Amino acid sequence: QHNTKLGEGQTMRVFPLSNWTEKDIWQYIQQEKIPLPDLYFAKKRKVVKVGNVFIPLEHQKIALNREVDPSEIKEINCRFRSLGCIPCTGAIASDASNVQEIIEELSLAKRSERENRLIDQTSDASMERKKREGYF
Repeated sequence: QHNTKLGEGQTMRVFPLSNWTEKDIWQYIQQEKIPLPDLYFAKKRKVVKVGNVFIPLEHQKIALNREVDPSEIKEINCRFRSLGCIPCTGAIASDASNVQEIIEELSLAKRSERENRLIDQTSDASMERKKREGYF
């Protein structure tokens, strides 16, 4: 966020990355060779599925606030599109294990990067709704 002076007592709020797509960000990461945590890249992980979101098994007690039945546990290739606090962030099924593969995957994606947030699965005050309303 940046505030720019317009005139006496007036300011304008500017959010330069607001118009970037997820693909734009990954292309920039590739161009600048920015190092990233492994969570962004697909690998086999034990997860529990909640709606369309996969919660890593090691975080299921925090995210779900309950024990899971062993039959709910799956091992799949998945990655995180958006990292945040673990109670609200889940993974998506994916085989994209490097930046170029993520960019190729995003060329075909029809879903928002925010869809893997648990708040978007359970609440009227979802992050996706806030995004559509211009909150971000």
